[in-house]
Amino acid sequence: RDPDQAPESIAGMFQFLLPLVNRSAAVVQSVQTGIGVSYDWENEQVSLAMDRKNRNWFYHHMMDKVIVPTSVPSTDEPLVQMLERGVNAADVGCGCGASTVARAKRFPKSQFYAYESSPSSLQVLQQRIVDYNLTNVTVCDVAVRRLGDGPNPTSSSSDEDNTFSFVYAHDVIHDMPHPREFFDQVRKRLDKTSGCWIIVDVPCHPDLARNIHQPGAPLWFGYSWQRYNLDLG
Repeated sequence: RDPDQAPESIAGMFQFLLPLVNRSAAVVQSVQTGIGVSYDWENEQVSLAMDRKNRNWFYHHMMDKVIVPTSVPSTDEPLVQMLERGVNAADVGCGCGASTVARAKRFPKSQFYAYESSPSSLQVLQQRIVDYNLTNVTVCDVAVRRLGDGPNPTSSSSDEDNTFSFVYAHDVIHDMPHPREFFDQVRKRLDKTSGCWIIVDVPCHPDLARNIHQPGAPLWFGYSWQRYNLDLG
């Protein structure tokens, strides 16, 4: 069976191995200096492996397991109904955009803003937008456009046109150097009356002592240390 069509495929994890081994010396140096290794260090192999690991879940599971069961906390409106009606939505740390594309295709009346710092990932997303002829996706390179700018950075208004009704952050909070600042920015831009924010992330504890003993800790800490600085403020 083609692993790219199998919902439970972990082929992307194996695709990680060689690129991560090749940059191991750089990661050791980054731990010593406190300066992280670029996500796109030397080539795009890590971003492509990450996309391959996650995209089947986005295509086959995200809608039924996350989007469909969710209701807006303040209004109890089904999230699906809100997205079908058409709202501004942010996909934070979207990578190559598989999650963005899946939702943009499913909810053509909503406008999706895809935030990412990896140039190689953004290139893949741009090509997917062309391939699927999507007109409701705005690519946001966080080096020049931040979540705090809102959907319309040139607008000084505070109405719904400059807020997000839906924010999605998948497997990215644990990689952020300043997550509290990111939380503040989301709160400022999330619609105060009918906003919905979903975080999908690895299970972890609030302190290092307990996190370091988790079975996946060597992979998670080693990998996070080389993530690009996703400062979306």
